[in-house]
Amino acid sequence: MKKDQKPSSNLRDLLGIKEPSDRGGKKPILKKTHFTIWYFVIAILIGRGARYLVLGLLAVAYGEQALAYAEAHSFEVAMVVIGLLAAGVAGYFVWTKVQGAKRR
Repeated sequence: MKKDQKPSSNLRDLLGIKEPSDRGGKKPILKKTHFTIWYFVIAILIGRGARYLVLGLLAVAYGEQALAYAEAHSFEVAMVVIGLLAAGVAGYFVWTKVQGAKRR
């Protein structure tokens, strides 16, 4: 970077990714997103924090048996957790829609 040039917050500039000179009318390779890297980092921290919180609570309540079960049946445990999270998110959206309809 030159001295008179101010730092860029564009990810392509930071990583040194250059656009091809001619794309032949094709769409850009990288699509624009509607969130910053910090939202992604926070989402990862919340997700992993929730995972380890649940495993910790199970370990406290049921001891080593819960951890052994979670390791032996990791796919099934993950699917149950994902299902519960999806149900929670769906419930939240339904609840907010109902609350919005009540306010009108």
